[in-house]
Amino acid sequence: MNRQFLAGVVSFTVATVCISVPECSGWAPPLDIDSDWKVYAPVGVWAIVDAWVESGGPVYWWDWDWASGAYNVGQADYDYSSSSWGIYDSSGIYSVYVYGYSTGGSDDAHSYVYAVAVTQVISSTSAACVGQNVTFGAITDPLNCAHLVTVTWSAPGGTPSSGTGSQFTTKWSTPGPKTVTATCGDSNASKSITVFTIKSETVSTVPPGRNRTILGIGEPVTCWTEPSVSVNWSVEGPSSVYPETGTSTTFTAVKSPSYATVHAQKGSADCTLDFEVIAPSGMNVVKYQDLTPGVSGPPNNKIGASSQFTSIVLPTSVCFQWAEFRENIPTDTWIWPDGTEQSNLAHTVPWSVGYNNLTIDTLSPQGGLQPIGRIHDGSSYVSFSYTIRVPAEYKNQYNQWTSWLPGETHPREFRGSDQKARVIFNATNSANGDWMGPWQ
Repeated sequence: MNRQFLAGVVSFTVATVCISVPECSGWAPPLDIDSDWKVYAPVGVWAIVDAWVESGGPVYWWDWDWASGAYNVGQADYDYSSSSWGIYDSSGIYSVYVYGYSTGGSDDAHSYVYAVAVTQVISSTSAACVGQNVTFGAITDPLNCAHLVTVTWSAPGGTPSSGTGSQFTTKWSTPGPKTVTATCGDSNASKSITVFTIKSETVSTVPPGRNRTILGIGEPVTCWTEPSVSVNWSVEGPSSVYPETGTSTTFTAVKSPSYATVHAQKGSADCTLDFEVIAPSGMNVVKYQDLTPGVSGPPNNKIGASSQFTSIVLPTSVCFQWAEFRENIPTDTWIWPDGTEQSNLAHTVPWSVGYNNLTIDTLSPQGGLQPIGRIHDGSSYVSFSYTIRVPAEYKNQYNQWTSWLPGETHPREFRGSDQKARVIFNATNSANGDWMGPWQ
């Protein structure tokens, strides 16, 4: 720039030299701008891209180009930065360009916007047990972007029932079809699985409460999946299941006290149901009826009694219909008051019970009715008794007989005063027949 000064009559010119001063020469440093390299946003959600001046500036004009597919594009400009935003309604990788202009020239930068959509939900299993944790993952387009955006999860009835993140884990306390949904912006995808459990019912209709898991030895139970799912059945313990595949099976308790776990497996799902198998613990008896072992009336020269007893194997909370029982009777010998010796030789008597654990036993004199003279000691009729030992056993899983009621006895009593007799059943409790006789 040249300036002319006038001082009086003398005039002169002063030359001003500008070195590297923009105001003087019009020169400015070159512009260098940069912008976000990658921006991730769900489809239908604002994607915001920032640009800034690395050197040079200020920028007096920013120009953004969102290429194709974006809508609702806007921007906010400043001397040394600018921000722009847009929305994509479909997934993909899009280029965004920004241009900056300054007195030092112009520059541009290139960004990529990843518009992310959830396209699929995967799960750790297609079927799960009640209470089993199941993990779900979101598959996106573009791939592997679920962790870079906000994915929300919905699992009705699950614990938890909602969450955020690229993966989500939940479980259910009730069986049935379950659906989990992943949402990312305007996109969503769902995955349905089946949550199942094992149900059971004893084959025997008695006692009530057929879904019980405490069983008598040898007792069978029908097991099935709810809802109906074909699984592989197995049992942990000495009991058995058959068939081993399908929607249902029959679990048969072993014939010894034990514990067993039934497994229903499908993929990574392994549902279980625990059973306890118990042996008989006792027997209650009640007199059912008295019988007539002979004919009453003169000459009344026979003595004896006969009664029937209802025997109920304990406990009655389970069923022993499939158990094998026997009386393992040892040899017993007694001497009547008249000096006659009599014996009951060792033998076994097999027996079983019905679905209600009940059987009926008939007790009568050993060897039938006896002469009244058996209770005469030579001077008078006297009272007398003898006892038949009847220890009860059951057959275990190894086909061995196992004692469970060693103290069972069946006494016979004879009364000298009126020559009457009765039978008694001693088990966990005692029951008496009526006094009866004498007989012909």
